[in-house]
Amino acid sequence: MNAIVSTCQSAFIKHRSIHDNFMAVRSAIRRFHRNKTSALFLKLDIAKAFDSISWEYLLALLEHLGFPTRWRGWIAAILSSSTSRVFLNGAPNPPLRHGRGLRQGDPLSPLLFVIAIDPLQRLLEVATEIGALAKLRGRPPSLCISMFADDAAIFITPTKGEVSMLARILDLFGEVTGLKTNFHKSIVVPIHCSGVMLSDVLSGLPAKRASFPLKYLGLPLSSTRLKRLDFQPLVDKISSKFNGWNGKNLSAAGRLTLVKAVLTSQVIYVLLALKPPKEVMKLIDSKRKQFLWAGTERLTGGKCKVSWTRAARPKKFGGLGILHLGKFSRALRLRWLWQDSKEPARKRVVGDLPCTAVDKVLFAAATSVTVGDGKSTLFWESTWLRGLRPRDIYPKIFSISRRKNRSIQEALSNNNWIKDLNFHHEELSAAHLQEYCQLWVEFKTEFGQQTGWQGGVGLTIRVVCCVTCLRSLDFISSRNATLLGAFGMS
Repeated sequence: MNAIVSTCQSAFIKHRSIHDNFMAVRSAIRRFHRNKTSALFLKLDIAKAFDSISWEYLLALLEHLGFPTRWRGWIAAILSSSTSRVFLNGAPNPPLRHGRGLRQGDPLSPLLFVIAIDPLQRLLEVATEIGALAKLRGRPPSLCISMFADDAAIFITPTKGEVSMLARILDLFGEVTGLKTNFHKSIVVPIHCSGVMLSDVLSGLPAKRASFPLKYLGLPLSSTRLKRLDFQPLVDKISSKFNGWNGKNLSAAGRLTLVKAVLTSQVIYVLLALKPPKEVMKLIDSKRKQFLWAGTERLTGGKCKVSWTRAARPKKFGGLGILHLGKFSRALRLRWLWQDSKEPARKRVVGDLPCTAVDKVLFAAATSVTVGDGKSTLFWESTWLRGLRPRDIYPKIFSISRRKNRSIQEALSNNNWIKDLNFHHEELSAAHLQEYCQLWVEFKTEFGQQTGWQGGVGLTIRVVCCVTCLRSLDFISSRNATLLGAFGMS
């Protein structure tokens, strides 16, 4: 499936995640906003997607992709044998044979669906190549459309001709495949379109007009930094769980189980892609603490048996084993850095990562890099030089480099790292030249990359391993409180 379906589709495919789509769309929107590029973001609704796929189209597509005749015959038999019954006055009518669509509940159906809808991405790519659709400035080349199953997001130029052409392409695609776009349920969001007559541009598109922030794939999406108010639905969702639970009549062990299994899991989906403000994390912790110690009643100081910091420790450290959201959030962000280091091509799809400077320093300290051909090892950001990042050893030279994202092979080829240096920088000093000479002497051309996690066995990273390391640091810091503060991680 990875070889057949384009990277813009993440549903039902191994090693792909719904968060990849969200991060790609979020990065593109922020890039357009930052570069002041006018664009339209369209969230499409495919009408009755699973029930409307044309069998003739699907079988022809499978033949084009090289599936053998025998296998296509099996698929045709599965599709043509599907029936439905209508109950009238409590009695079932004779079976009705289907003429299109996929079987609901069949494990093959999701895979067939993503294969069937994938040509839409190629169709839009071809339209861009021949000039039917304009190439948006600042849009990643790999992001023509982002899809998670039938949830599609498209970026286009805000012109009347562009909107008309896109509508025509979607209509033609719907006629051939049966996957017709319901424009009345679709949403269009303008990005930096203050000087555009949107009423005229969108006159031929009966889609609802919306604005940021909005929800995309269940997560808050905005062109700017998210505020505390944007996470209020998440807090309200956690609070709403209390109404169905009679926490007062539950035992302490029962409430602890609900806090771990339900209240904490509500947050993890958001933490995988976003870093909520500290105020939101504290508010969520207060909700969890309230239910743990007081159920649905008001929490008072006398009801708390131990401090929340201690309760959020692992059981082997004397805690209750509740996830510490701050440390778990950081562990999830380190997961993005790990995946980026193991699959460099993934970054071109996902875009900007939700990682802070502290996350990158911590990841560099927790991993080691073995250089081989240098194609996948970042010259400035990877810990390949004496176990450290060159940017940390030579910060002044790094500050005047105009290309900070080169690989080792690119940087050392023809001494490109030297050509990248801005020797006309206004703050150039003798210290810069001293670092330059030291760097020149020290560099040795060794290539390629293998990243190893130093906290565990083998070349795999686990979020639970990150959390264990972070919690261990927290336990040690209770005896030496200045340790984490010195590194800005307290």
